[in-house]
Amino acid sequence: MSEPSNEPNSIKSLSRKIAEARKSSGQKSEISEHHKNANYAWRMVLELVTGMLIGFGIGYLLDSSFDTQPLFIITMSLFGFAAGIKTMMKTADEFSDKKKSVELKE
Repeated sequence: MSEPSNEPNSIKSLSRKIAEARKSSGQKSEISEHHKNANYAWRMVLELVTGMLIGFGIGYLLDSSFDTQPLFIITMSLFGFAAGIKTMMKTADEFSDKKKSVELKE
């Protein structure tokens, strides 16, 4: 293990090298932008599915408690679907806001 006095110098030199590498690359790669877009798409899908599953689970529990078999499963699944759509729309707005800010910077 190196001496403690050398560690801050090596960390500083490493951060300087990282900063220089970031400056030299300059451009954002199209691949990383594509991955960000795909990340938003998967996030929206997960929000929709999660909302439906939570609604289904709550409906199933209520149906089991009150012995009203398909009533609460259907209604709570629809509420979960609506909540998932609402959350998905917020994510889409967030995505479009970030895209607009990037376009304004360019």
